Amino acid sequence: MIDGVTADPFSMNTFPLPQSELSGEIKQKIRAQSRQRYSMDREKLQQLLKVRSEKKFTAAEKIAEQAQAEAKASAGD
Repeated sequence: MIDGVTADPFSMNTFPLPQSELSGEIKQKIRAQSRQRYSMDREKLQQLLKVRSEKKFTAAEKIAEQAQAEAKASAGD
């Protein structure tokens, strides 16, 4: 409806996504830096998930546990 009057349907197309201007080397560096900052070993993650699934945390404990896990992950690298 347009201004309360029934109108014929229309189809719509979106613009194509722009192509990245970054070189392959820069993309690889970005990926490597992201993995370095935000990833952790699978074993460490599984251990953390196991601990969290078996324990009930208060809000303060959740914050402390997250900080401790991040510190361990940083120290392990």
